[in-house]
Amino acid sequence: MHGTIDSMFCVEWRQLSELAPFAEEWRALAARALEPNVFYEPAFALAAAPEFGRDVGVGLVWSREATPRLLGFFPARIERHRWGVALPALVGWTHSYGPLGTPLIDREAADGVIAAWLDHLATDSHLPKLLLLPYLPRGAVARAITAAVTRRRGWITSYAHHRRALLEPGNDRTGYLERSIASKKRKELRRQTAAAGCQ
Repeated sequence: MHGTIDSMFCVEWRQLSELAPFAEEWRALAARALEPNVFYEPAFALAAAPEFGRDVGVGLVWSREATPRLLGFFPARIERHRWGVALPALVGWTHSYGPLGTPLIDREAADGVIAAWLDHLATDSHLPKLLLLPYLPRGAVARAITAAVTRRRGWITSYAHHRRALLEPGNDRTGYLERSIASKKRKELRRQTAAAGCQ
């Protein structure tokens, strides 16, 4: 990578409610993202914003080109208290209908985008220095963030690990439901389906 982070990227903090005019650039970023997150795509996020995102801001990372491209989308809210103590934190946006906290990061510029975002957090006096990303799976984005924090000699930890439920019939898909659901339960499901007129 040539040039400094500052010379390559511009970072701004805006309210989620202000982002409809950038929907086209936002959709394009979602299509190029290192890892997808349907809950952070404009159709879903803008629809959820009035109910679940009134106090949510977004860190936007733009390229410094003649026509800037959106390269990073980090939605979060500022929380002043955490775990019963005054502990300001920037907490990645999740809610009951959006249980995935993976930020949208351009796959071709991931390292630089994450570095630019972390630089912005370190220097913006209005944003907390503690970043909490709930429901961030252990994937490419988590690895890239961990590597960036480690390079900066920062502190990082993860907790409350879990695996998402997965329908996994394996190689023998024929008869999977018959093997997985007891015959009494299958009979009841057939009865309910028939009663609902869904046959």
